[in-house]
Amino acid sequence: MAVRRSRSGPSSTPSAERVASSGNGRRLQPQAAVFLYHQRTGRLSHTHFFAAAPGAELPPREELERVALAHAEKDGCNLRRHKVLHVDPATLKPGTGYRVSVTRRALIEVTPRRSLKRRRTGSGASRPK
Repeated sequence: MAVRRSRSGPSSTPSAERVASSGNGRRLQPQAAVFLYHQRTGRLSHTHFFAAAPGAELPPREELERVALAHAEKDGCNLRRHKVLHVDPATLKPGTGYRVSVTRRALIEVTPRRSLKRRRTGSGASRPK
């Protein structure tokens, strides 16, 4: 079992570079994901992706959850304030932010906040050519 975990602020799906590889150089695609989220706000705090080498099976969901919780606790996550959500990684859109709808216990897409334009510092005069 290859475990790929990541800490996340506003969570987004994993890029291809973060997917573990099997011993033969092929990339393993995640087969299961366990997300930890704040039980009141739905904000994702930890995402854990699991993959198995060809011919191997993933452990049961309970074991994946135990591993994810152990890693989160090791990273200082207060487990009393968080809940677990199992997600099929195939349903995630690359580059999309997510949070959990606390009432439905389901992932929902987060629209990106409007980016602020950078202001020039200094006198405001244009740069010499």
